Amino acid sequence: MRDDGQIIAHPELDLQGANVGYNILGAALKPGEVPPKLGSEAQQVHLRSLFEKVRNRPPGESLLELPEHDEYLAVDRLEGPGWNFVTVLPGSVVSAAALRSARYVLLFGLVSLLLELIIMYQVLQRQIARPLLGLTQAAHHVASGDFQVALDTSRGDELGQLAGAFRTMSDQVRQREEQLRQANEQLEQRVEERTRELKTVHGQLVQTARQAGMAEIATSVLHNVGNVLNDPGGRRAAHQRGRAHPAPGEGGASAVLPASGDDGQAQGVDDPRQPHQQRQVRHG
Repeated sequence: MRDDGQIIAHPELDLQGANVGYNILGAALKPGEVPPKLGSEAQQVHLRSLFEKVRNRPPGESLLELPEHDEYLAVDRLEGPGWNFVTVLPGSVVSAAALRSARYVLLFGLVSLLLELIIMYQVLQRQIARPLLGLTQAAHHVASGDFQVALDTSRGDELGQLAGAFRTMSDQVRQREEQLRQANEQLEQRVEERTRELKTVHGQLVQTARQAGMAEIATSVLHNVGNVLNDPGGRRAAHQRGRAHPAPGEGGASAVLPASGDDGQAQGVDDPRQPHQQRQVRHG
């Protein structure tokens, strides 16, 4: 089309019997002029709106939109004759290609996302989940008393450092447990030794107490016998009782039994601990 609205070429332009060109603006015809035929009245209105859109476009703009007809216009200027070459694309054609491209992009994006998720899962499983699971199992072993744990300490990342620190901690705990066990065994041995010593000392104390009690009883008996012998009347009564009741198995020897004095208290021999002179005086 030209800038004055004259159509140069159109797919539906019927030039049969025409002797003038088709003007989109509907210029007045002279007598005897026959314009070409171009579709229906609605199509002529459509061409008129298309021409107005092209003529009023901003300079340098080659892509236009005709929203009332859902069309896109591609305009190019032919500098030689000064014509405007206009290509009309229905919106359905443009949108169909755009939707098709969008579907491809979406499909490829979903496939790429799925692959990325699978790769990420494998990486996380190998690099993070498995080492953490190994650390968890090692912690359970250490808690149950098994300090022989196997961890991958060859990695240079944070998990490798964590595994190395955990293994060092496990070795230190094992050493301390061994030291505590040895200390407990030594303590038990010492307790057993002290217990045996206490039993020995206790037996000695019991034996000493028994001997001391027997000595005290013997001393008391000798004291009573000494009192009896020191008393003349007591000696005669004891002598008579001894002759009247000889001790069995003594071959007639007299048994000396304690006798009661006038005061009702037992009389016996002198205490060997008394001075020798005092015993001589009593016997004299």
